[in-house]
Amino acid sequence: MLQGKYPDRDRSLYNPGLNFDRQSVEMEKQIRPLREQLLFYLHAVHTQVAQAAICNRFHTVQERIAKWLLLSADRIGKDELCYTHEFLSRILGARRTTVSRALHSLQILGLVRTGRGSITIIKKKHLESIACGCYSIIRAEFQQLG
Repeated sequence: MLQGKYPDRDRSLYNPGLNFDRQSVEMEKQIRPLREQLLFYLHAVHTQVAQAAICNRFHTVQERIAKWLLLSADRIGKDELCYTHEFLSRILGARRTTVSRALHSLQILGLVRTGRGSITIIKKKHLESIACGCYSIIRAEFQQLG
């Protein structure tokens, strides 16, 4: 009887003035987990950026290198990183010679092995003890993502 005037019987009124069809509601239900995951990721990245500002101000280059190496290894899932001293110096905002000295001291301690264009983490737990506290904060944020 009302089919001629209202051919789309799948429409429902959810908010005054707004009509959403059932397909839109179902689509929103399907993308909700993705949206929530993206918001968690955004929060984790925001935490990382905030910690970087604190870290750059208050922690030594050696602590920051340890943190960066550990975070990188966590992200890629392996302990061999294709990083040069020059790359780390740019990332950390430190002179290359300072980065080289800090990496050399980590190598003497047996925590990392450096080669041409690569750094390998040998003793991860010991490197964690040298890394600043920012590492555990950032790692915890990203672990919540699953």
